[in-house]
Amino acid sequence: MSTKRERRRQQKLEKQKAKQKAKRREGKASRQGLDDPRERRGAPLATAAGWTTGTAYLSANWSERGAHVHAAFTRHRADGRIAAAFFEVDLAERGVIAVKSGTSYNESRILAEVGRRSEPEAMVEADPGLVAKVVHEGHRWGVEQGHTPPRGFDEALALMADMDPENYTTKIACGREEPPKRRSGGLFTSIKGWFSRGDSKAQEPTPAEGAPGGEGDTTVETSGDGSG
Repeated sequence: MSTKRERRRQQKLEKQKAKQKAKRREGKASRQGLDDPRERRGAPLATAAGWTTGTAYLSANWSERGAHVHAAFTRHRADGRIAAAFFEVDLAERGVIAVKSGTSYNESRILAEVGRRSEPEAMVEADPGLVAKVVHEGHRWGVEQGHTPPRGFDEALALMADMDPENYTTKIACGREEPPKRRSGGLFTSIKGWFSRGDSKAQEPTPAEGAPGGEGDTTVETSGDGSG
């Protein structure tokens, strides 16, 4: 008798736990703006392209030639839901090398991702147009060098559909830093050249005294056999 009662009690407790767990999931989804069960897996990024442009981030070294940078672009919906696209870009050669995106972010997840990508160069808030320009230019450069963008790049790029990189005039320094041109010779060659010039001057013949063209030159004219 007691065994049956204990079993029913255990089953009741398990049902209560299951209900509480379901409520916690619903609460979490609601806080993220996912009240509609159809949206809990995240909508396509293209559908978020019309949301309000949010905060954008970019590695602080973005203006250096051939820099390795991280870029983040976000859009916000009225209910607090955030769509975001994160890009890793090699401006030296490979272009866009990694992409991470989604439409189910919240503010804390965005900041955590930005923090994770802030090594070794810190990510700072940047103009969304500049972020789009860096991503577009990095992509273009990488393709020109024969590299293929990663899977999901086109979808992530759709989040910035209304950002025309041509409207942002700042030039992005793609390509590797050119090594400084070596000066021909160097100190040793300069010293050698200096001594060579000195030797040549020392070897120039100087007019002898009494010789033609020399100091005190006297011209003697003779005729005949020299007699008389």
